[in-house]
Amino acid sequence: MPRPRKCRRITGIAPHQAFWPDWPTDVALTLSREEIEVLRRVDADGEDQQSAAEAMGVSRGTVQRILAKAHRKVATALAYGVGLQFIGGDYEVMMGERDAVTFATNYIALQRQGGMKMSKIWAVMADGDHVSGHFGRSEGFYRVVMEEGKVKERQYIDARANQHEGMVSLMVQQGVQAVLAG
Repeated sequence: MPRPRKCRRITGIAPHQAFWPDWPTDVALTLSREEIEVLRRVDADGEDQQSAAEAMGVSRGTVQRILAKAHRKVATALAYGVGLQFIGGDYEVMMGERDAVTFATNYIALQRQGGMKMSKIWAVMADGDHVSGHFGRSEGFYRVVMEEGKVKERQYIDARANQHEGMVSLMVQQGVQAVLAG
């Protein structure tokens, strides 16, 4: 029986979901979110592979394999003029206060592109420094006030005393209109 895959930690989700050549094509390769994270860390930001591996919670060999796979996909897209779509993967989003706000802003921008009406006050559920996967058991949330697509105010609210049913009451008190959770 193979060992279960480790969930890779990434620091955010880009506001764009694809790149396309300037001529019409419906052919696209898929880059996973962790492949984008490794490309950003190693190639764009110049981080060494060992540091990237530690930040992502995986081995250096895993980073090397992800990077090689991502390089092949990007090279193929450039050489043959096909699109790149950024979807899927086995990851968890890690964030501090600044990253939570970036996450909320990027998510809102993506929803606006889809024609959804956006709320002004968001709660981004958090467990420590990453997006919480469970609403009722979150340690807290980042309260993000958006106005005209820009962050006007942000604040971390500790909610450990208000988990489950009490979480909703706390959010109502804080004026939250929409919630983001993993």
